[in-house]
Amino acid sequence: LLAQDNGYFGIFPDDYYDPKDYGIDPSLPDESDIGNSKQSQTPIDTQGINFIAAGDWICNKQTEKTITNILKFKPELIVGLGDYLFKNPSAQCWFDLSKPIDDLMRIAIGNHDLDFAASYKQLIDHYGLKKPYYSFNFGNIHFVAISSEHPFQKGSTQYDFIKNDLEKT
Repeated sequence: LLAQDNGYFGIFPDDYYDPKDYGIDPSLPDESDIGNSKQSQTPIDTQGINFIAAGDWICNKQTEKTITNILKFKPELIVGLGDYLFKNPSAQCWFDLSKPIDDLMRIAIGNHDLDFAASYKQLIDHYGLKKPYYSFNFGNIHFVAISSEHPFQKGSTQYDFIKNDLEKT
């Protein structure tokens, strides 16, 4: 991801990402390290899973460019992190713009997605959501999409959903 001066974040395939630049050691752990960390017992698909997560989309030319660049990566899944609408009273602009990635999308609700009740309902209906929080499996990964814009304190419906979902998983 590349941050630009105007606050736009986008995916640019020509940029080289080196994990070492971010203090991440990309090497596999030594045999001696395995006992010192919590390792998943789930078998890992050796082919990998190609997914992209992005948010703060807005409905503009920059988002159109981001979607074009995302498609160059040929993702199997795109996780939308919210804010598709930004004070837009209709979700139609987002639906038109995101049509090339629509079948790959799973979404989370962002704070700006609640700016208008009508556009929020369009978004929820379009993605077949019954609630603004849910979970799904993709390959051997379990995703939980939660909403910071709906009650999540202990005892709330969302809290109970998350707790029960993670206990089952």
